[in-house]
Amino acid sequence: MTARACGDDAVLEIRDTGIGISRADQQRVLAPFRRAAIAERAEVQGAGLGLSIVKAIVDAHDGVLSIDSDTGCGTTVTVRLARHR
Repeated sequence: MTARACGDDAVLEIRDTGIGISRADQQRVLAPFRRAAIAERAEVQGAGLGLSIVKAIVDAHDGVLSIDSDTGCGTTVTVRLARHR
């Protein structure tokens, strides 16, 4: 995880080296109880709530959440929040 100031924003980046999330699934995994198709096929444990909770918190603070990933390449989730409101 990294955190840095970028202009008026605080930027948090969380990276993993896991199975990744296909481009087609990147919006899907932001909904409650939804997981990437590859995670479901591989029977990776999880309820599919983590990213949807993060998205709700980021939205409540007028921030932006983005996902950079592809199947087999790990995932980077970036959260951008205003440093001052």
